[in-house]
Amino acid sequence: MRPLPWRTSWRAARFVVVDVETTGLDPRRDEVISYAAIPVEEGRILAGGAVSGLVRPAAPLSPRSIQIHGLRAQDLASAPPPPEALMPLMGAMRHRTLVAHVVGVERAFLRAHRGPLERLPPRPAVDTALLWRLLGIERGEGDSGSRSLGNVAASLGLPAHRPHDAEGDALTTAQAFLALATHLEAHGRGSVAALTGAGRRVRAWRLVHERDARL
Repeated sequence: MRPLPWRTSWRAARFVVVDVETTGLDPRRDEVISYAAIPVEEGRILAGGAVSGLVRPAAPLSPRSIQIHGLRAQDLASAPPPPEALMPLMGAMRHRTLVAHVVGVERAFLRAHRGPLERLPPRPAVDTALLWRLLGIERGEGDSGSRSLGNVAASLGLPAHRPHDAEGDALTTAQAFLALATHLEAHGRGSVAALTGAGRRVRAWRLVHERDARL
């Protein structure tokens, strides 16, 4: 009998690491301006299957956005608008488990768009920010709290590739994911369910330790 999909080893599953760069952090008013997605299979990054693209925003870019991402109005002028621009990303995400650093950001911005992206079924996802916190708990070091992608990469001895660039951040996240999944596997948490359920494990640990602190 084959194991249930979520109980299989992460090495036997198909993932896609996604990064979206946006004009701000509020999906109600800010917009996606670039994206990248890198497939991961059998514990390997499939760089040849990566997709990336630019998205033409409806509103003018702020000076702050240009400073962070280095993308100017003229760089995005010929890019398609959403959801057309995001169709390759939708295709890359199909039938794969989503991986992102602070995955709620990617989900919120993709959910904000109309059209075919709305039909993406909600599925468990992997958050490398939560994997890092879970690893600290499994090592007996406790919950380190939220950490930036660059901080997590540096703590794992990995380089940070072109921060605030979709392709660079996606590659950094993919490498961090492989390292974190490998470390957690050594602690008995190498199933897909264990990785997608990292948030529940972190919350449970915090509840227990906060309760003990009050006693």
